[in-house]
Amino acid sequence: MTAPPVAIVVIGRNEGQRLRRCLESIRSLACPTVYVDSRSDDDSVDIARSMGIEAIILDDSAPLSAARGRNEGFRFLQERFPDLPFVQFVDGDCELDPSWIETALRIMHDDPSIAALCGTLRERNADASVYNRLCQMEWHLPAGEARHCGGIFLCRSDAFRKAGMFDPAVIAGEEPDLCARMRAQGGRILRIDNPMATHDADMHRFAQWWRRAARGGLAFALTAARNGWRDRGAIRQLVSSVLWGVAVPGALLISLALIPFTPRASVPAALLALLIIAMILRIARSRRRIGDPWRHALLYAIFCMLAKTAQVVGMLRWLRMPKPGASPEPQRRPA
Repeated sequence: MTAPPVAIVVIGRNEGQRLRRCLESIRSLACPTVYVDSRSDDDSVDIARSMGIEAIILDDSAPLSAARGRNEGFRFLQERFPDLPFVQFVDGDCELDPSWIETALRIMHDDPSIAALCGTLRERNADASVYNRLCQMEWHLPAGEARHCGGIFLCRSDAFRKAGMFDPAVIAGEEPDLCARMRAQGGRILRIDNPMATHDADMHRFAQWWRRAARGGLAFALTAARNGWRDRGAIRQLVSSVLWGVAVPGALLISLALIPFTPRASVPAALLALLIIAMILRIARSRRRIGDPWRHALLYAIFCMLAKTAQVVGMLRWLRMPKPGASPEPQRRPA
């Protein structure tokens, strides 16, 4: 069978109508598509099949992860199209921009050194909540050479295979891990200023945002542990999270607690408070430079500082995870 120029892998779990919008945005592109479902308990699989799209349900032979889902979808397409040149990965809560595939393929054909290409994301309902607005701002990244991309990107199939594909054991930060390996074999990761997809975070509670930030900390820890100094970005993130998420606020709280007993403790307390304020203003100014209004820039900066503590929580989760080569804990027999 003649290989198409590109095929698409969609992953998701309990996406519901978001998945329908995602698949509708893809169907008009006439690209071979497979949907990989992480054992949803809603009608996601039925939605995909009713739209004429192949659907794979991950079994329980291994833990569920985005990395595993993308790998399974890629293998499915490779069996059908062994010479498939490009694969586009899409998350089920996103709608692909109709112009993206054509633009991305043209750039990839013009520059064989590019292993993976991504564009700009837009939040579907950025004004629906503070947390959606934060996502919209997070997607606003500069174009050019990048260390890694997110879960939505166009990739050369041969670069993906040679890098070993996603590591299914990496349950967070699987994209930076893959991109580090693709860069190590000479591939480039490029971000362009071209619409790629619309994301639907649908985030309305602080707890949702906190879990997402903690997952980011877990991703930093996993990436740093696997790649070491090869990925200095992850190392810097770890240091920054510990410094601003624990060390500085912890020292501030201790200083404040000591003021009733030692009035001179008010001096370090004031200095630490000013240090935190200065960091918030520094982040806000960096957002202003890329066009954000002051109210959004300050919002982003404050939540960036709050996220440091959540990221440390995610790092602690990594410390509790079983490490390769460790003896598994004995399974207790249920009472």
